[in-house]
Amino acid sequence: MRLTGTLVGLALLAAACGGDAGAISVSAAQGSEDGRVKVTGWLHATDAGDGEQEVRLCGGLSDAEPPACQAPSLVLSEVDPADLPLEEADGIMWSEDRVTVQADKSGDTFVFAGLEE
Repeated sequence: MRLTGTLVGLALLAAACGGDAGAISVSAAQGSEDGRVKVTGWLHATDAGDGEQEVRLCGGLSDAEPPACQAPSLVLSEVDPADLPLEEADGIMWSEDRVTVQADKSGDTFVFAGLEE
């Protein structure tokens, strides 16, 4: 009984924290069914070579300055990095903290649908 009460308390605490409640990891999102997904990770944007920025949601970031995107990662389409809370150095942009995004998944494509507050 005592363990059950502790687990219930922890679940309530996690739910109260909000943010990424119900969100899945980048690797889980890659294997998920098509539809709206809520995914946590770190944003990372680089020049795609055509004047556009490629925005990725990464499983982690390296300790380098600027940081590199660490696998697993997924490309977010239809998102403007200027609309995101990103740091920038040497043409690389990244989020300092883990973020939660919503995206519409279709096959291997993730269309950005919003950033959770």
